Amino acid sequence: MPPPPPPITVPDTTTDIVFIDTLHVSTTIGPDCWGKTKPQLLHISVYLHLKSGFLRKSGESDDVLDSVHYGYLTKSISSLIDKQGGFEGIDGLVKGVAEEAFQLGGEVVEAVRVIVEAPKLVLLASNFKVDITVPSVGSKKEDARSKAVTVEGLMIPVIIGVNPPEREAKQRVVTDLVFYEKPATSLSHVEYQSIVDKLAKVCSFGWRWKPAEHWIDWRRNGTNSRRKSNLRHT
Repeated sequence: MPPPPPPITVPDTTTDIVFIDTLHVSTTIGPDCWGKTKPQLLHISVYLHLKSGFLRKSGESDDVLDSVHYGYLTKSISSLIDKQGGFEGIDGLVKGVAEEAFQLGGEVVEAVRVIVEAPKLVLLASNFKVDITVPSVGSKKEDARSKAVTVEGLMIPVIIGVNPPEREAKQRVVTDLVFYEKPATSLSHVEYQSIVDKLAKVCSFGWRWKPAEHWIDWRRNGTNSRRKSNLRHT
């Protein structure tokens, strides 16, 4: 059995955090699930990991102005998206959002974590999520940028039974795929769309149930995705 996938590098959770949860926006990031480049619905969550103890003052004063104002951050991100009109993929959007967060928070921000969800990006899946953590320039972990891509609710019709009736009709299998990118690589969502399409086609040829669990490994250009499964190709 191969080793477990590497963990996402996330700043210490003991740091103070200011966050925006699920900001709904519409912008262009490249081709959607039908290959058309047009504005699409996205959900953005932003986490500012601050120097430990920074929020103590605002906790004592109960004044948001003594903190990094989440309202100003929301307006800043919304203004960026309206002004920009479109981005070079999800990574380009994350880069712009992180820069706005660092600019607003200043030197007290140790890292910015941005999660972008695109429900309409993969045709056979319910959601496509990119989770990127960007350390601040000059920090001890400046080169520790991490990226994980999750394909949620991927639906694949496969043959998974052992009895005659089960082997005559495909059943719907729903699974999640998680890709952990190596630090020196960065794949676009278009490349991930291609990976998922190829995987779905391979699976649809016919699978049978195997009692012992094994791993399905999927590696490409620096990505590493592992998912436990009871499926075996026939």
